[in-house]
Amino acid sequence: MSDRLLVSFRVFLVAWTGAVLAHFTYVQAKTDWGARTLEWNPTNLWDPMYFGVLNATFVAVPFFLFQLPIAKRYGGWSSSVGRALISLGVGTTLWGLGNFYWFVKNVQGTEAPYPSLADAGYLAVLPFAAYSLWELAKVVGLSGRDWKWLPLALAIAFPVNAYIMLPQGVGAGTFDTPLSTAISTTYILSDVVLLGISILVAVGARRAAGGRFFAPVLAVTVSIVLLYVGDLFFNYRIANEIFYNAEISDLLYGAFIIASSAAAYLFLVADIRASAAVEEDDWTFELHTDTGPTGPELPPLHELATAILRGQERVMGEQAARGIARNVQGVEIDPALDVATAIDTVAIDALVREFRSIAGPLGEMACWTSARPVFARHPELQVSSLARFRTDAAPASGRVAAPVGAAR
Repeated sequence: MSDRLLVSFRVFLVAWTGAVLAHFTYVQAKTDWGARTLEWNPTNLWDPMYFGVLNATFVAVPFFLFQLPIAKRYGGWSSSVGRALISLGVGTTLWGLGNFYWFVKNVQGTEAPYPSLADAGYLAVLPFAAYSLWELAKVVGLSGRDWKWLPLALAIAFPVNAYIMLPQGVGAGTFDTPLSTAISTTYILSDVVLLGISILVAVGARRAAGGRFFAPVLAVTVSIVLLYVGDLFFNYRIANEIFYNAEISDLLYGAFIIASSAAAYLFLVADIRASAAVEEDDWTFELHTDTGPTGPELPPLHELATAILRGQERVMGEQAARGIARNVQGVEIDPALDVATAIDTVAIDALVREFRSIAGPLGEMACWTSARPVFARHPELQVSSLARFRTDAAPASGRVAAPVGAAR
């Protein structure tokens, strides 16, 4: 099932990308890059009017056929990855519906009013995409300190967007009524905030380097940047009355939609490869202490915490996994010994649940796979969140605490 979904999604993305590029090239050849205007021909599927349907409204197809099943693999709404995929998919689908309204108005030969239902769809993507980035920030282990850089990111993003939209600049925004003023201001602020968050997550994604989630998280941030740049081009060209259907801003919007779908594809690849590694690879880790690998063994609880952390490093990347682990009460990371410590089995259980809340069943399975050799050596350990995987568990005896004086 997984391989069939992967192949189907790949074929879909390649065909979709090829169709968008072919349609764009056709329109530029026929219009000499907008120098000539083509008469609307509803029987010609290559007509510029249809480009908006191809690059935007069509996004509902991959969302329902592929993105939702992929989100379900990650536990759906119960995990950060699942919530990010669902939220981004809903947002892009609403954006596509707004674009369909724009298409209908163009076909009818009437100009869409401002604001209109098209703007409702265009604005809808912004909070959904922002929430998706918020969840992905957890995946790459962003901390409170990282969010302190948001004002700087906003300061970088604001000037260009304000210049394009405000009357003192290009004047793409409309401010002649209270409603249009509110909508134009919302466009300015929401675009800037969304770009600022995407910059932070993109920079933070380096922490996931070496893990399975680096590429898909980066793809989401790239899609948001493409949306921002597409908005800049669209607003500028509308203000200067040089916009035409299927031109460069439409191509950028198409790239935004395809990149957001490609991110879901990459999350599917991450899940499949990580699941395959669980079956094929040796997840037994050599644990070092201050006296070397041949020295005293770690206490069982610390050995278990360290094994789980090492397994998550393979899935999420070293820095991201450690950033997440540091937020769990009762778990610490000793940089000198390069081990994780836990005060009791409750802390271990919280650690497992935290990783599951990030990556869903994949995070939980990585915890179990890396912890299994430790349970084999220490069957007395009891962790409730992993109990259903075990067939060798000793009778439950309550909370197990780390021994006094254990390495920390």
